[in-house]
Amino acid sequence: MKKIYNFLLVASTMILITNTLIAQDTETKKGNLDLSVDLVNRYIWRGLLYCPTPSIQPYLAYTNASGNFSIGAWGSYSNSSNYGEVDLFVSYTYKYFTLAVWDYFLMDETAAQNRYFQYDNETTGHSYEAVLTLGNFKIPLQLTSSVFFYGADKDENGDNYYSMYFEAAYTLNIANQDVNVFLGGTPKEGLYGTGSGFVNLGFSLAKDIKVTENFSIPVKGSFVFNPREENVYFIIGLTL
Repeated sequence: MKKIYNFLLVASTMILITNTLIAQDTETKKGNLDLSVDLVNRYIWRGLLYCPTPSIQPYLAYTNASGNFSIGAWGSYSNSSNYGEVDLFVSYTYKYFTLAVWDYFLMDETAAQNRYFQYDNETTGHSYEAVLTLGNFKIPLQLTSSVFFYGADKDENGDNYYSMYFEAAYTLNIANQDVNVFLGGTPKEGLYGTGSGFVNLGFSLAKDIKVTENFSIPVKGSFVFNPREENVYFIIGLTL
């Protein structure tokens, strides 16, 4: 009963928030519903390798008419491995600040049950993270800080790590192309490693590849170092 109650509480809260904002949009103008899918050669997140094989990553989100509230889902799947992931998020933007809460859920695609509706902090497979982003400055700088506050982010004793991550990203214009340079790290032991250090250093750029006169495919490439783990990755992806 507790599992069902927790699930209904989370679901009803998200539905209530969404319905309220959609109703507000209806009184003024419609919001935006976005659906896309990325095809990437491997799945890297904040300098960590989650899946070494090509992955399909769908994305679905609703943003209200004013553009300051979004709610949606993101996933990652691979045909050549058992890895699967479904994440839910809600975010709100006020001037220079964006606050988001993410629900990450990793799963084994071959398992008969992945216990998605188990929300107890001691046993859940969900990991909840709060992310604060500062941007929209007069300079193309974005600052991100985040902390896991509930769920599966635990040490060998079953205690929460409260893993933290900080990142600074700056956009440069090189040969008339925007290049995003980023540096991210953690101040403590947790999800990102056994101690403090930089885990996500690199650059990325996006470009539309022209296929026909009227059709182009958005392509994004990233070159990523993880200095703490002494790893390097070159990621390429297409957006459909």
